[in-house]
Amino acid sequence: MALSSIKSCGASQKAQMIHNAEVQQVETIAITADELWSFIQKNKNNVCLGSLRWATAPIGLSQAKDSGLILADRVGKHTDELIEELVTSTEGKTDCQFWDTDGWGGYSLCVAT
Repeated sequence: MALSSIKSCGASQKAQMIHNAEVQQVETIAITADELWSFIQKNKNNVCLGSLRWATAPIGLSQAKDSGLILADRVGKHTDELIEELVTSTEGKTDCQFWDTDGWGGYSLCVAT
């Protein structure tokens, strides 16, 4: 990984590049995948201070089943695209092709369970 490519990125992109460089060839019997739900309170645009609303921020997570090592994560709307991004981000970090999921329909489009 070239230092110049790291310097030109934002903090989250730098963290992702370092994670991708370090997390490779992980041995595991299965990849576990699930979604976490985060509830955040946000200010509405163009309203007085103190006017707040709640929002959800689903987080897709893939882990090596044996060790619990996080292989990839994605934050986004709870859609098939979130799962596709998670699967794509996980590819190449392990040779394991077996996914242990909660059975949500989005997984069946992308992975063998």
